[in-house]
Amino acid sequence: MRALFLRFAARARRTVRIVVSIAVFSIVFATLFVLAMVIHSGIFSVPDRPWRAWLYAGTLFGILGALFGTILVLDRTADPVFKPRRFLRTFNRPVLRAGLCGAWGALAVIMAVKPFTVVLPIGSVFLGASVGAILGWFGWRWAKYVDF
Repeated sequence: MRALFLRFAARARRTVRIVVSIAVFSIVFATLFVLAMVIHSGIFSVPDRPWRAWLYAGTLFGILGALFGTILVLDRTADPVFKPRRFLRTFNRPVLRAGLCGAWGALAVIMAVKPFTVVLPIGSVFLGASVGAILGWFGWRWAKYVDF
């Protein structure tokens, strides 16, 4: 009974570590992508910009940054490039990575289509989820080429 409890506790710790790592990396890279968008576009140089469009673009870049952070934390081949700290680890979970990236892809399509239509096209959302899942499955093999 004790061995079963210890095995369950170890699995629970590993799951919590995965969830915390995904959350931290997603938030950090979403913030970095939005900051890169702001710096690169010169959003503060012209005062009469349409702020609603910038808000949508910033949200879209945040979603793409979260997709990148999810790939970074769930693909162990990124270890030579990125050295995580002790409390944040990288894991090799391709199915979880593909599922989460599919969700990020669907959310990216929803944010890209939302300003232009009232009715959400389900086919487009499914296509975005499929593309996100494929990118998530390939993981670091394509994400290492993202450069600002």
